[in-house]
This record gives sequence, C-alpha cells and structure tokens, in this order.
Amino acid sequence: MGPTRRATGYGRRHKIGVFPLDHLRRGERATVVSIHDPDMSMQAVRLGMSEGAHLTVVTKIPGGPVVIQVGRQEIAVGRGLARKIEVSRVSSTAHGRQKRHGRGRHRHGTH
Repeated sequence: MGPTRRATGYGRRHKIGVFPLDHLRRGERATVVSIHDPDMSMQAVRLGMSEGAHLTVVTKIPGGPVVIQVGRQEIAVGRGLARKIEVSRVSSTAHGRQKRHGRGRHRHGTH
C-alpha cells in the first residue's frame, strides 16, 4: 500500500488527509469527499450533503449521532453512517469565513 493511504479501525483505508466524519470534533469544518453507502448517497444529495459540500460539526452526542450543519440546515447523522462518510478538514478561511478582529464593525449608537 502506498504512502497516500492509511488504515482506520473500521477496516477501510482512507487517503491521507481524509477521515470518516465521526473522527471530527465539535466545531471542525470539513468538505465531503465521498459517501460509502449508495442508498445514503442519494438521500444526501437531497439534503445538500453531496460530494464537495461544506459542513460543520455542531455536536457529537456520546454513543449517538454526529450533528452537522450543512448550509442553514442541521442534520443528525448516526455513528454507523458517519463512519461511511469521508471528509477532509478545511480551515475557516477556506470554508469562506474569516475570523473577525473587531475592525470595521459598528458599535451600538454609532455609524
């Protein structure tokens, strides 16, 4: 096996920099790389979670689903399915949002 792949604990090999969705932490942003469940892949498209979609992990419920935000919608994804969704982490600037440092913002009562 070449250096571009690594094994996970679930018997599937992933490209370097690509992880199952359930490996992300709360607040992390990612891009969907692939979905290894043909039935879910079709449903994911309807939910806006197709390959290339940007998402944010809202929370991970212990022993339960991973709650993600895709656009303005929050979706609870079961752990088994979350293991079949491959994602790559992205920085906040690559995700289209930059951190604000207070410059250019209006204070209450001033314009």
